[in-house]
Amino acid sequence: MSRLKIEALIERVKRSRAEIEANRSLLEDADEYTNPFSKSYLNSTSSAQALTPATKSYDSTAMIASNNFVNTMVSKFTPPFQRWAELHVGPAVPKDKRDNIDKALESITDIIFANLAASNFNTAAPEMYRELGKGTGILFCLEGDETMPLNFLSAPIMQMGFLEGKNGTIDFIVRQRKIKHRLIKETWRKAEISSTLSDAIRDKPDDEVEVKECFYYDYDMFIWHYEVLLESEKEVIYHSESKTCPVIIPRWMKIPGFAIGVGPVLMALPDIKTLNKMKELSLRLAALSVFGVYTVINDGVFNPNTVKIKPGAFIAVQRNGGPEGRTIEPLPKTGDFQVQEFMLNDLKDQIRQIMLDNRLPQENGPVRSALEIAERVKTLATDIGASYGRLIFEYVIPLFRRVIEILEKKGLLVLPKGFDIDSFFVQVQVLSPIAQQQSIEDVQKFVQAYQMVAGIDPALAELSFMLEDVPAWICEKIGSPGTLLRDDTDKQELKDQIKARVAEKLAQLEAQQMGASTNG
Repeated sequence: MSRLKIEALIERVKRSRAEIEANRSLLEDADEYTNPFSKSYLNSTSSAQALTPATKSYDSTAMIASNNFVNTMVSKFTPPFQRWAELHVGPAVPKDKRDNIDKALESITDIIFANLAASNFNTAAPEMYRELGKGTGILFCLEGDETMPLNFLSAPIMQMGFLEGKNGTIDFIVRQRKIKHRLIKETWRKAEISSTLSDAIRDKPDDEVEVKECFYYDYDMFIWHYEVLLESEKEVIYHSESKTCPVIIPRWMKIPGFAIGVGPVLMALPDIKTLNKMKELSLRLAALSVFGVYTVINDGVFNPNTVKIKPGAFIAVQRNGGPEGRTIEPLPKTGDFQVQEFMLNDLKDQIRQIMLDNRLPQENGPVRSALEIAERVKTLATDIGASYGRLIFEYVIPLFRRVIEILEKKGLLVLPKGFDIDSFFVQVQVLSPIAQQQSIEDVQKFVQAYQMVAGIDPALAELSFMLEDVPAWICEKIGSPGTLLRDDTDKQELKDQIKARVAEKLAQLEAQQMGASTNG
């Protein structure tokens, strides 16, 4: 497949935007209750927007839970300035060659994370996670300059459009936004500027023009095309090619037939709306309880337009009930402020659980056992389990491939010919706290098994397990660097020592048995 013609490109842009526009109302509601400051941005692609506070929300539970979802993803999946993943040999590599290849891959991993730490990844990733909470995250991984080779950018889903290709993967992406005329040449230095656009850049530098950045995969050439479209002029001003897609689009959960994903925010939206309505009604009831609703006799004495009903106020009336009423009498209370508090707390707990806001219980609540608190922390690994594999496939692996391509292009990374993360010869092993939970459980099971066998006979345990290989296996499981491990020669010496110690213990046991039989 060659480059798309301008008419075909415009048609794909329209089709890719159709699903976003069809779900605009749902996405706007999600932002209204969880991130109201972005709602003004949803209705426009202009770069100049004012922050707009919440206008429909009466409860901040969803906003706090959304923010904690971002914090959870950052701390548990991609903790800043830590090596949360590494390149590792795949199952197709022979065992006798794995150690040398692992050391080479470890140095490549160090270079990758050194450049990630020097880039703005740790500031763009949280913005992407906020969109991922709605179901679809968007993270641009672009070439930087000499001081920062990697440049990351997050974008709201309302700017985007997607089309799926074969195997359910996204093969067409568009981002529409407005940019000032004077920034066109700064953004795309090799852009092909027409005479009309050149005049606009010169005469109206601060006016904005809408551009559509299109990314589509070429199944024949196995490359990604990047084109910047000016639909108003029906012209493409910039084109480039790359082996990897500059846009990384992880989806939390995918519904068959839809390109966009469904995230915790959308799943919790019914409870969020119910909680919000209950809070609104409770505030109305509170207002009625405080101020009340009254009937007034039109007798020419009481003037409702001038009287002020407020705490401590005295209202002059003709009499208080009957011909000889009391000198002073309080107004009757109107309404009873009784709200089902347990229903509100139940809704809040459900919202927090759906949005992975598994914080520890409040101090003023009932006493929780240590086991319960530990289980609440471990629940996160279970709750994210369904989306964990998708995040690895659509986020971590594409991110590593994209970063490696940029660093190799800039000469910061030298790779062997044919190098690729194919999960057979080279794979990505995630080391984040979420991923380590299962690995730690595997290590704990081994320790239990070893202790059980050693309880029967320590010599039997040393003879049954290859103890010289246990340190390397534990390092692999928990993601500890293997540079401090002994080489093969030292491991063989250790293995010989273990065998000698086991043989000595066996000889002692035989001697004890012979002595017991002689005495018998």
